[in-house]
Amino acid sequence: MLDASNIESAYSNEVVKTAQSTADTTAPVVSAFSAPATATALTVTGLSVTASDNVGVTGYLINDSATAPAASASGWAASAPSSYTFATAGTKTLYAWAKDTAGNVSAGRSASITITLADTTAPVVTGFSIPATAYSKTVSISLLTATDNVAVTGYLVNESAAAPSASASGWSASAPASYTFAAAGAKTLYAWAKDAAGNVSASRSAKITITVSKQILGSFHKGSWKLSLNQSNSMMAGITADEAFQFGMEGDIPVVGDWNGDGQSKIGVYRDGAWYLDYNNNGQWDGCGAPQDPSKDLCAVYGMKDDVPVVGKWDGGITDMIGVFRNGSWFLDYKGTKQWVGCGAPEDSQKDLCAVYGKRGDIPVAGDWNGDGISKIGVFRNGSWFLDYKGTKQWIGCGAPENANKDFCAGYGMNGDTPVVGDWNGDGISKIGVFRNGYVYLDMNNNGIWDGLAVDHGAGIPQNAMQGVLPIVLQSAPQ
Repeated sequence: MLDASNIESAYSNEVVKTAQSTADTTAPVVSAFSAPATATALTVTGLSVTASDNVGVTGYLINDSATAPAASASGWAASAPSSYTFATAGTKTLYAWAKDTAGNVSAGRSASITITLADTTAPVVTGFSIPATAYSKTVSISLLTATDNVAVTGYLVNESAAAPSASASGWSASAPASYTFAAAGAKTLYAWAKDAAGNVSASRSAKITITVSKQILGSFHKGSWKLSLNQSNSMMAGITADEAFQFGMEGDIPVVGDWNGDGQSKIGVYRDGAWYLDYNNNGQWDGCGAPQDPSKDLCAVYGMKDDVPVVGKWDGGITDMIGVFRNGSWFLDYKGTKQWVGCGAPEDSQKDLCAVYGKRGDIPVAGDWNGDGISKIGVFRNGSWFLDYKGTKQWIGCGAPENANKDFCAGYGMNGDTPVVGDWNGDGISKIGVFRNGYVYLDMNNNGIWDGLAVDHGAGIPQNAMQGVLPIVLQSAPQ
């Protein structure tokens, strides 16, 4: 028999059972979540979240944590958010969540985004240094450093105080090692840096005074060097020696170059593959040891017996490098190691530069034929000149300078002449000339034609009556 209390207890138990059987344990499902692949601000907009639930979605949450949030956590919103703010830039992953009234929280759905903040900070040129004086229009840059909050991507050196645009010509990925001026005189050089965002630094400047003199003629005979400072346009000029040095011996081949990059020409000799160079520019032999010991001379082995030595700025720098000519083939010390490291330059700057230009019996010459600061090769053949005007290191036919993509050809001299090359008027362009019977004939106007003494230049050289005397050309005399 049931009394009232038993009936009430039975009813309560049935209500609890019904409530338990209808409790919501199904979590929502985030079916879609999208975000932009990239952004330029910490607040990312354009987010889209889609979620569903067996009863109803009551909350949305977007965060950057892969750990499921509690239903009571802060940040839930009744509608799907369309933006999210990160604390830092970089590659990020966002997670979208949904919940229902019962407190069920969905699994997360993720999307990746890369945030790159706009860079408005310009680089800073922290150091810039060039010599105070120079004797060549190509000057060395001894220091150029710059910093940036992200990275320095370009360097530019010019003569203008006006800031260049990031798209201007002349920018290079690495700091340049030299700069070539168009003319001599007192100059100001400006250094700039830029970054990937196109921000250009303020400049840092340095001053230099460039003095370019006409080149000095002289002679070499059995180790005896004699120079004439008389540059008059007279067949008798230059015969009297103003400077004399003893460096080398009979049978040596004289060479001239700027061995240490200070802008001064220095003497040296080539002997059966061995080079002996007056590195300290005192006009006398001091023994091997340079450049480690700058008070000594520089010695190297590069080439072999019967090779013809050549000297030039093969990479356009400020220091002259050595090389040899062998029956039409050229082997040039491109990097300045003073030793053979194999062909490959300029593509591989750690290698030597090799070329075929000319043939057996030609006399090699080198010079800056177009004034771009880089020494180029050429040959003299029985009065004819064939010069690699563009610097291609291969024969492409006559036509320069009218056609700058061709070679320069000239008939200047005759069979038996010795070629000479120099910047006769100081304009930065190498010009041709010949030595014959103790006298030089120089093409002053660079037209490849002898125009007589009224236009071109003729002069004697010291020791010109000596049998076997050789002409030499220097930018300046040893100190």
